[in-house]
Amino acid sequence: MAPLISICCLTYNHERFIRQCLNGFLMQNTTFTFEVLIHDDASTDATANIIEEYRKKYPDIIKPIYQKENQYRKGVMNTLTYQLPRAKGKYIAFCEGDDYWTDEYKLQKQIDFLEANPDYTLCCHRYHIYDVEDNRWEPEQGYYKELFSGNEEGISFNFEFNLNYWLTKLLTVVFRRDTIDSVDFSKYNYFRDTHLFYYILKKGDGYCMNFYGGVYNRHLNGIFSKRSDKAHIHYNVYKDLFVNNRRDKELKRLYQIVLLRKINADVLNPEIKLSDSLKIAIEPLLYGKDIKTTFQAVRRILRDRLWRIKNTFLK
Repeated sequence: MAPLISICCLTYNHERFIRQCLNGFLMQNTTFTFEVLIHDDASTDATANIIEEYRKKYPDIIKPIYQKENQYRKGVMNTLTYQLPRAKGKYIAFCEGDDYWTDEYKLQKQIDFLEANPDYTLCCHRYHIYDVEDNRWEPEQGYYKELFSGNEEGISFNFEFNLNYWLTKLLTVVFRRDTIDSVDFSKYNYFRDTHLFYYILKKGDGYCMNFYGGVYNRHLNGIFSKRSDKAHIHYNVYKDLFVNNRRDKELKRLYQIVLLRKINADVLNPEIKLSDSLKIAIEPLLYGKDIKTTFQAVRRILRDRLWRIKNTFLK
């Protein structure tokens, strides 16, 4: 019987997390079948050995790929290249190898909702955050309590709403596979889950259920957990999206915001060349005839340079 849902899991050096992650998959209590597609990106620790141990016990569920060379460093989009093409499910779920699920009915709740509400393309839920290095639980974002006040079951949201609150944490999401079947992601140079949710939520609304279904482990080795260059990453992601969807006014607005944030971050870094900052500053003019944003960016850059010159003479 073909699985109703495919669980996609990317791993790399997740030795201390992967058992908890796999157990979270296997404990799912469902009325349907599912498959677990694991892509190990040439881990140098015991991650692959642990996955193989589980594969031997559950060969019909655990379906791994073991890379000999790290594909992420080569710029390969592993989810698009190796995971989604082999998924057999009508629905797709995600969970990285360093996160895990805690509710045994997580998938059943989400699939039941999507089956009963065909106009919705995506379903997610709340989650806990654990700081591995500091050994402590982090508080949930304050807006969750506000959003769910008076909404005991859950809340509906669209793409624009999600940009402000980002309810679609990867480990919480289940979505309809056919919402992205016709999308050509190869035109993107900096693909992230943001691109994925952009197209899914353009096809219909999402629904965030009011239950805690998993744990997001924040740690120094996470790709996006404790990185200090978030302004740079956000800029690349939203520039990539906007350049390929220039008619989308909401994307344009967000691109303007992240560009100015990157400019503000760059002016504090003495290693960033003036010419490089100015190239970024004129992008809004080139891509969207946006004089206002370019003027704001250039003004910020020149103000900083004048401040540096002034301080040099005062020393």
